Amino acid sequence: MKRTIVLLLSCLLFIGCISLPVSAAEAPEIMPYYNNVMKTSSSFSIDASGTGTVKASYAGFSGVTESVTVTIKIQKKTLGLVWTKVDIGVPNNEIVVNSTNVNDNFIYTVPLDTTGNYRAVITYTATGSGGADDTIEDICTP
Repeated sequence: MKRTIVLLLSCLLFIGCISLPVSAAEAPEIMPYYNNVMKTSSSFSIDASGTGTVKASYAGFSGVTESVTVTIKIQKKTLGLVWTKVDIGVPNNEIVVNSTNVNDNFIYTVPLDTTGNYRAVITYTATGSGGADDTIEDICTP
């Protein structure tokens, strides 16, 4: 009798240990919600000749988005610790552009004269009737 119970429990344990394949629906993409702009997209690349290219775009809400200010800074890592702004020949070493379009794209090229670790910091400030201003910062590395 004991052997039968032990054998039965062993079989149940064995069956319980077999993993069965399980599938689930793919989770939806999680996107932050902004008041005055739907989404932003930024990228930064450096080509073989040392030219940095920054691409920035946004998509606003029709009837809501009133204006978007895009600020672009190029930074270089110095001493392996600190990010400092690169002199790109414009006031405050920042490219600042205002747009009243609902959707817009910007492409800027910047000559980079030395090797090193660079990044672009792109800040979007969107105003409109959707609520408080949105401030979105993207940090892009090549």
